Amino acid sequence: MEYFDKWCANLKEKTSRAWEISITSKGECRRHTGPSIWYASAMIEISPSETFVVEDSLEQNVLQIVKDRGWYDYIIFGVFDVMLTHPTTPIKNFKLRILEVDFNDIESNQMAFRLAARKATLQAIEIHFPNPSK
Repeated sequence: MEYFDKWCANLKEKTSRAWEISITSKGECRRHTGPSIWYASAMIEISPSETFVVEDSLEQNVLQIVKDRGWYDYIIFGVFDVMLTHPTTPIKNFKLRILEVDFNDIESNQMAFRLAARKATLQAIEIHFPNPSK
């Protein structure tokens, strides 16, 4: 059975919940993973949109480094991890702006950026859809 295809098909059929305001948030990953340390930081803005859109807002030289190392895609994947599976979601129609990233050549990797983007997105969701029981 093609579980991934089945999971995606179900997701594609769901209606997107509306994202109604612009929210800027920053997520950071600092993780000690055995012999290595992971580090990445990403500041993102999530805004209303009729469809999913990614807007490049990084300086050109930083954008090139982030894309060349595969980190750019993993930031987007980290946002999807939350927006498409969080209990208040799926939210498929929004504009994502990657405003700022921080990295270093030794500790930064794709998964660190994915985890940083997840944290930033969770913060944005908590602001947009506050839990009234807290």
